[in-house]
Amino acid sequence: MSTQVTIILPFFNAEEFLEETLASVENQTFPHWKIILVDDGSIDRSLAIAKEFKDRNSERTVILNSGGVGAARARNIATEIATSKYLAFLDADDIWRPEKLDVQLREMQENGSVFSYTAFRKITPDGAIGDRVFRVPSSIDKAALLKTCPIRCFTVIYDQDSLGKLYMPDVKMRNDYLTWFTALERIDLLRKDSLVTNPIIGINRDLGLYRIHPTSLTGNKLKAARYQWKAYRENLNLPIDSALYNFMFYAFSGIANRRKF
Repeated sequence: MSTQVTIILPFFNAEEFLEETLASVENQTFPHWKIILVDDGSIDRSLAIAKEFKDRNSERTVILNSGGVGAARARNIATEIATSKYLAFLDADDIWRPEKLDVQLREMQENGSVFSYTAFRKITPDGAIGDRVFRVPSSIDKAALLKTCPIRCFTVIYDQDSLGKLYMPDVKMRNDYLTWFTALERIDLLRKDSLVTNPIIGINRDLGLYRIHPTSLTGNKLKAARYQWKAYRENLNLPIDSALYNFMFYAFSGIANRRKF
């Protein structure tokens, strides 16, 4: 079997959801996948669940231990050793639809795209699935991404043969968001050299379930807002007027989406 896509999945004390998440990988209709599981220092049954999964999928599964370095660096450890053309991200509490890889990779290949993301629904810890499909723009640029981020990490697939490896910055939050800017910068270079014509594609099909945790929603929103501001000023080096302008859009989008499930 020729591996075409490598799935990168870090986990930390994720026993409550990891088994269901991994089942959604096993249920993929696309057969040519490999997965790198990175245990980031779990002390619950997460590693045992990962090993059970590997027992069932031994040729497709690698388990690494990152020793508690955080999600970004754990992902980077897996990224470093991934050799397939495509890389996909999955978080330990999210779920993919069975057709996720099949549909997304086909769309990328048919459109000549090197970076893609999809629509999704939300799911609660007890398994209640929201009615709303969170739709995504068909493409995105840096100006739009500054205002709001429609790209959830677990929906992304990218072509590392074209973009190179995307390493996430070692920051506590918004590391995936900052990584998309790196992807867009590299895509701009490909466009400049006329190497791609339709490099980015947003696929408006509900191909995954994003786990939300309502009990900590308010605290997470406040923390996320602080890290968003830090991303603008310290990571992206925006002038204060530009940071304030974009933060206004970010805050409005957050309020609007908070009320929808």
